Amino acid sequence: VDTLLRNRRPNIITIILEGMSSALIGELGGKSNITPNFDNIIKEGVIFSNCHANSYRTDRGIISSLSGYASFPKTSVMKSPVKSRNLPSLASSLGKAGYHNTFLYGGDINFTNMKSYLYSTGYNKLIADKDFTLQQQETHLWGVTDHITFDSLYTIVQNSAESPWHITYLTLSSHQPWTVPYNRIPDDAIANSFAYTDSCIGNFIGRLKKSDVWDNTLVIFIADHTLARYPERREGDDAMRNKIPFLLTGGAIREARDIPIL
Repeated sequence: VDTLLRNRRPNIITIILEGMSSALIGELGGKSNITPNFDNIIKEGVIFSNCHANSYRTDRGIISSLSGYASFPKTSVMKSPVKSRNLPSLASSLGKAGYHNTFLYGGDINFTNMKSYLYSTGYNKLIADKDFTLQQQETHLWGVTDHITFDSLYTIVQNSAESPWHITYLTLSSHQPWTVPYNRIPDDAIANSFAYTDSCIGNFIGRLKKSDVWDNTLVIFIADHTLARYPERREGDDAMRNKIPFLLTGGAIREARDIPIL
């Protein structure tokens, strides 16, 4: 049997990248030098190099990524508890297999009925903006900026004594108004915002590699949607318009591979 993993029950970290389009990632055919850390991680992991987002908004993208459910142009399934609470989900399936599920987000967990959806589809614990200090909650217009929540993610991982566990983390900073505590690309606020998140990713993975949990951990990166108008406007028939990264990494990965799903 062809398997991508060294063992069948690794601990799992699912990182949903806010708005991260392949057009921003050099290794996936996008602009170079925006995400150098992610580019290097791609070379070490399993990359599904032809993956496309199912929507253009976070609430739709999360439903697609975590529940495998199609999104709709004018309807948010997440906002309908009658429907969303009955969806299958990654957390539900992992929970039945003995995993403890945690969700981390630096913003308002009640936004678009997210809290109800997460609890009803299998998450045991939710950590959001109100679990941080007031000062931390004001580091971005939408809540807690990424380097703080990535630090929190690392702490949660290190304190997760009961295996197996699954942690889902939704980033926040790569979103309008693009204000981040970082200035590597000063002439392009959007690119600089994603470069900031990339620096947080590089720091987090570097720390995780040095820890005892690395060898038995699978890290999944996937974007919720793209920026269809950046770096230039892309029409509906442009293959890059909705192309997103979908990457598996971590010590639990058997070997680096490129899987060009169609």
